Amino acid sequence: MKCGKIIGVGNTATVYEWEEGRVLKLFYEGYPKKSVEKEFYNAMAIKNMNFAKPKVYEIISCKERMVLCQEKVQVKFEFLNINLFSILY
Repeated sequence: MKCGKIIGVGNTATVYEWEEGRVLKLFYEGYPKKSVEKEFYNAMAIKNMNFAKPKVYEIISCKERMVLCQEKVQVKFEFLNINLFSILY
């Protein structure tokens, strides 16, 4: 399995480009297998709900590490320019 460039880094995993339209979420060594499985099954449980989310395809075991194969999605973040201090006081 050959990963592409890193497109995200988090507390539990690094996300790499992979095949067309897919990414690999490579969990850090020692991250619990049960937690990866729970994330996978939770994603499967919500796949038909009406909001944006990546599809999950499979769980892969790679050299003592767990990997989720997921759909690559483009996310647009919008930031609100709010002065919370003026709202609260």
